[in-house]
This record gives sequence, C-alpha cells and structure tokens, in this order.
Amino acid sequence: MNRWRDGAFSLRHFSEDEFDHPDQMSVRFLRLLDEFRARLGYPFRITDDFRTKSEMVDLYGQNMEAWPDSSHRYGTGVDGHPVPFNARTRFKARQVIADMVYNGIWTQPGIGHYDGHLHLDSHEDRPDTRPAEWVGVSK
Repeated sequence: MNRWRDGAFSLRHFSEDEFDHPDQMSVRFLRLLDEFRARLGYPFRITDDFRTKSEMVDLYGQNMEAWPDSSHRYGTGVDGHPVPFNARTRFKARQVIADMVYNGIWTQPGIGHYDGHLHLDSHEDRPDTRPAEWVGVSK
C-alpha cells in the first residue's frame, strides 16, 4: 500500500511520486485508476495528470475554447500507458474499462486511444458525455 497525503488514504498500485500534481488529483478518480491497474495486470505508467492553466496553454495555445472541460484541469484525467505498450495491452485496457462499466464500478469513463499513450478520465459531473471512447494523435 502506498500512503497518500500524509496517510489520508492509500492506493495499491500508485504512489504520489508518479504524478506531477498529486495534490490536485481527485481521490475518487485515483481509486478508480487504482482498481483499473489491479484488473489490468500490467504496470501503468502515468505520463501526464492534472494540468495547470499554463501547461494547457503550452499544449493547446491561448484558445481556451479548445480545452474548456478537459478532465486534466479537474484532476479527473491522466495520460499514460501499460508497460509494455503494445496492441495486446492496449486492447486489455479497453476490456478492463468495459468490464468496470458493465459492473457499475466506473460509470462515466472516457478512454482515448492515441498513438503514444492512452487517456483515461471520468466526468461524473457530465453524464451526458460519458462513457466515451475516441482515437487521436499524441501531441
């Protein structure tokens, strides 16, 4: 068990040092992510988590309309990938998310399949937009 925020809660598969902004991440989302990792059966490397406004501007420019409800802004989204990252582990990640939805564990997931990573998020406050799945190109 990895203790977070001075022992306020624990996760089995992730520690605070794997995140750039661990204090900005939603505890509920982190617990979903931890359950996802347990079911995946592979390590999952986080490459991006919460993003500050300046980080969003660096990625997408000043046009805030391009990223108004990014889950990265709310601590409910991450980019990352299973280790190893290949067709088998990418497909397994999709299966795990589908199973978690089917069993009522992760009710509002988003999974983005990019060439260099996966994006996982949860929009509990916007049930009209999730579950969702999409494909994109990594920036």
